[in-house]
Amino acid sequence: MMSAIFSGIGALKTRIDVVKTSVAVRDDDMIASALREMTDRLFDIQQASVLVQQDNLALIVQNKQSVELQTVLEKKYAQLLVAFDGAVKVSEDLHRYALYTTARGGIVMHCKNPKSPVEEAIYLCASCAGEGKKTILQLDTYLWLRCPQHGKVGSDIPDSGPNVMMF
Repeated sequence: MMSAIFSGIGALKTRIDVVKTSVAVRDDDMIASALREMTDRLFDIQQASVLVQQDNLALIVQNKQSVELQTVLEKKYAQLLVAFDGAVKVSEDLHRYALYTTARGGIVMHCKNPKSPVEEAIYLCASCAGEGKKTILQLDTYLWLRCPQHGKVGSDIPDSGPNVMMF
């Protein structure tokens, strides 16, 4: 009987070892499975992180380009405001002038209501005025006024006849 007891205890010990081994294998499998799941999840997170970093970099580049474009547009806007103010001033000044035919048949712009003898003597190029520019005609020779862009126009100096001396 003792041998049967020892034999039963030996079998029980073997069974306990088998169960321990089975539990250890099962635990190892569970640990390995959990480790695989965690590794897969970590890989997915890393991929998502790389995509977010790429998107972030693209947004940084786009933001930099937007800031540069905004700077350019602000400078253009300031230039346009200056040009517009200048055009408004020239336009307001040109309203003080009207078409006038000189004694020699030249078509010029002349001040409607001159406030001084200096304004009385000023003639503007009619072609330039039509383009929104104020160009004062300069006396070129005795009989001609000159616009740097459009050339000569007959002056308001009357022809005195054949006795006029030409220089």
